[in-house]
Amino acid sequence: MKKFLVIILFIGLILPAAARAAAPANQETLILLLQQLVQKLQAQLLLLQSRPPLPTLSGQPPAVISPNGGESWTIGTSRLIRWQTDYTNTAVNLWLVPSVVTGSIPAYAVFSGAPNTGLYVWPAGKLLSGANAPAGSYRLRVCYFYPFNLCDESDAVFTLTVGAPTSELKILSPAGGETLTRGQERAIEWQGNGNGSLAINLINTANNWPYLLAAQAPNTGSFSWTVGQTAYDLIPPNGDYRLQICYFGSAVCAKSGAIKIVSPAGQTPSLVVLSPNGGERAARGANLAITWRAVGVETVSIFLVRAAYPNLPVRTIAVSLPAAAGAYNWVVPTALLAGGDYLIKITSLQLPLGDLSDSAFSVF
Repeated sequence: MKKFLVIILFIGLILPAAARAAAPANQETLILLLQQLVQKLQAQLLLLQSRPPLPTLSGQPPAVISPNGGESWTIGTSRLIRWQTDYTNTAVNLWLVPSVVTGSIPAYAVFSGAPNTGLYVWPAGKLLSGANAPAGSYRLRVCYFYPFNLCDESDAVFTLTVGAPTSELKILSPAGGETLTRGQERAIEWQGNGNGSLAINLINTANNWPYLLAAQAPNTGSFSWTVGQTAYDLIPPNGDYRLQICYFGSAVCAKSGAIKIVSPAGQTPSLVVLSPNGGERAARGANLAITWRAVGVETVSIFLVRAAYPNLPVRTIAVSLPAAAGAYNWVVPTALLAGGDYLIKITSLQLPLGDLSDSAFSVF
């Protein structure tokens, strides 16, 4: 910042003096250009000074539970990555770290932005690129999406090996082409000659995002599913999906054709900020009524942001509030900086839904 001020001083004081010593015909033009440059630099300085601080995480890094060393997993088999976390309001990145680095790849990306639920059903060896990692010895690394320095790795190496599938599996229903209404009870049915439990996932066809329905469902040939519900309460939005069923610990999987999930009539999930919605004035130390309208949403979180940085919360106001409440009284902190560029941001924890105040309100 000091260097920035020195540059402004040099341009604002020394260069105009030099310009005045130039040819008279060019003096006024040079001085005008230099003054405009100083104004732009001063505006950038004010922007830097007013930038809200980046959000910080409190608590400990995630702790890898499995694989934590000694396991031998066959590439392609369905395996459960598990970790412990005390901070759920962020996503995680999953990495596969070779025990011996060869070439220029120190780690393979497994998944980016996974829900921080503490578990992830992984087709062992499958990478974010779609390829499989080479057989060998690895550690599993879990990192909070922000900040990147909060990570943990397996205590010791585990191995990925190559094997051949020995069983068959087929999804009977829904097989594809069906339209399922959110909230209805639906039986997922399959047949196969394998033994053991199964992992059932709902795969978004637009982005391949997996929603875990069951990590180890009994191999009874049928699983009762309330459409739209998942094992970790993340609600899949309306759209097109495929079901994927895998024998747990096996490379044998089956996928359905495309199915569509819709909401009941008049219940399409939505979330709208009602107030403050622009132009209000909030006094520090006083109550500010925050209201919203939610349809098909269970819980919401409320954040204070600035108009220039809507994705960087200045302050977390409340988390996991019942969406049906529709209102929250917030005492504006006395230590909050005064300003006229604040917005309220409300998001759903289960659905990729959120809304901002339509325009800024003031804090004084």
